Amino acid sequence: MAINLLSVISKNTTIISSKMDNEVVMMSIEKGNYYGLNPVAAEIWEMLTAPMTVQAICVRLMEEFDVEQEKCFTEVLAYIEKLGNEGLILVKD
Repeated sequence: MAINLLSVISKNTTIISSKMDNEVVMMSIEKGNYYGLNPVAAEIWEMLTAPMTVQAICVRLMEEFDVEQEKCFTEVLAYIEKLGNEGLILVKD
């Protein structure tokens, strides 16, 4: 799955998720897997209530957290790719 900054990301609606304090827990019924998201990953998950580009996700994270652009892009792309590989998100180019 090739994901870039202009890829549009959205939640896979079959994933069950719940916010607990600053974290999010999720379950894929299809795969039978359970996931726990740290606060930054949970923030990304919460942003995906509507489809958005990876670049837009990074812009919002850079506004909220003290992170350099290159590091943000690199880490968010890697994280989004993991979500995609697990089937937790849908990706459109």
